[in-house]
Formats: sequence, structure tokens, C-alpha cells
Amino acid sequence: MVERIAIEFPKRVHFSTSIAVRIGDVNFANHLSHDRLISMLHEARSQWLLEMGQPEYQQDGVGIVLADLAIQYLQEIFYGDCLQVDIAVANVGRKGLQLVYRASRLRLQDSEQVFDAVALAQTGVVFFDYQNRQAVAVPEVVRNWLDQPDRL
Repeated sequence: MVERIAIEFPKRVHFSTSIAVRIGDVNFANHLSHDRLISMLHEARSQWLLEMGQPEYQQDGVGIVLADLAIQYLQEIFYGDCLQVDIAVANVGRKGLQLVYRASRLRLQDSEQVFDAVALAQTGVVFFDYQNRQAVAVPEVVRNWLDQPDRL
């Protein structure tokens, strides 16, 4: 038996956004293509970084690189689904952190909005100085933003 990845989503959500599944996002099997989910996670991460004031790549050459990526698919995702992508920050280190993502499908049940988790993912993020080609400390703007109690 092949061992499967099991990702746990932390209790605290640091960022949330909605992303619609477009017709170009589905594959021959008529469900979301794996590479399009990765692009949607990238979009959510980019929105989070912009909201924080820390774009993926800054004029001074500091940005991020992904050290790893893991995805756990829970359900099929289809054209027309509206996904809520939640991001939680975990394991903040000296030069990087881990982002955990939860993609959930919005549906109506008895006139109530219900979110069903359809995928979990995690990425290892390292802050990187592209001019000097080396990892750098997690920026203070990121640490300060994470310390604010009013984050989702």
C-alpha cells in the first residue's frame, strides 16, 4: 500500500480569498487540472503577500522561493465551482515559513452557505535575495503582520 500525504490545517486562518474555477482550468477528465490548482494556490499566496505589503518580488531584489509543495486532494473540483482558499502560516523560522492552504467549495444547503474542503496543500517558503543569490531573514513586515491579533 502506498502511504498518502496527510495535511493538517491549523486553527488560525491568516488570509482568505475566493477563486472561481474557469473553463480553461479543467482537464480531459472534466475536473480541475492539478497544475491549475497549483496556480490558484500561487494566486492566493500572491494576494496574501500584497495585502501584507510584501510582494512576491520587491524592487530591492528580495522575494520568495518555494522549497517544497505537497497537495492532498479530498474531492473532485469542477468548472463553475467557487473555491474559498484559506491560508494559515505555520512553523515560522529564521529565513522561512510554512504556508498551509485549504480550498473549499461553496454550496448552499437549506439556504445556508456551507464550505466543503476539496483540497489541502502546504508550501515551504524561503525569503530570498535574488541579487546576492542567498536566503535572507523573514522580513519584519511579515513577522509584524503575523503578530497582529485581528488577522482572521
